[in-house]
Amino acid sequence: MLGLRVDRAQSDELFDTFDEDGSGTVDCAELGNVMKSLGQKMTDEEIVTHIEGHHRAMRGAASSEPEGKV
Repeated sequence: MLGLRVDRAQSDELFDTFDEDGSGTVDCAELGNVMKSLGQKMTDEEIVTHIEGHHRAMRGAASSEPEGKV
């Protein structure tokens, strides 16, 4: 964890920077570009693995919340 704290406006601005095509999502290619700009060289497979891990973690977090709250 980087320990970087940002407010909602800053978070939205960062997201918009990474969402190069304005789709409302950051896809594998866009995430790869972000990681490359941070000096991290990741293969497409590594990026997909990270995204899948995030999705699993989010599903686990959602399932531990009371029904109707995420």
